[in-house]
Amino acid sequence: DGNWATVRSNMQTWYDIVRARAPQNLVLVGTPNWCQLVGATAQNPVNGTNIAYVAHMYPLHWNEPSLRSEITTAAAVHPVFVSEWGFQQGGNEIVDGTATNYGNPFKQFIEQARLSWTAWCASSSWGPPMFNMDGSLRVGEGSMGGFVKDWLYERRDADRPMP
Repeated sequence: DGNWATVRSNMQTWYDIVRARAPQNLVLVGTPNWCQLVGATAQNPVNGTNIAYVAHMYPLHWNEPSLRSEITTAAAVHPVFVSEWGFQQGGNEIVDGTATNYGNPFKQFIEQARLSWTAWCASSSWGPPMFNMDGSLRVGEGSMGGFVKDWLYERRDADRPMP
């Protein structure tokens, strides 16, 4: 229901359980509405250390400036990890997008905010798929497979420690 206070209480319980068994691990904390309402974490974070807050952003959400603002608000205070994003031209209403109308602007947003990310998902059957059923990479304006591969290649030496 978009209520961070309720979700925060649950996440604090889960954080405490994880932290008791894994005192140094990074803990990814989910947020309301399928991890789209991350902004309230800026004012009322989970108590603890080594935490990153999870956000999801697909083309349908990208078209809502308020959801982008949620991410930038949280990222100004603590780490945000975009653990789901992707596009597929002609896919369902959530993922329907292209490199031009979603992928490239999303990439620019991620890089400007210096957010961590992983694409959803490396699969041929879950959507939006990065691979064809034969295991080959989906490429082209409306397919995210080649887009993700190219982005990873571009960033292959980024943030590498200097000798």
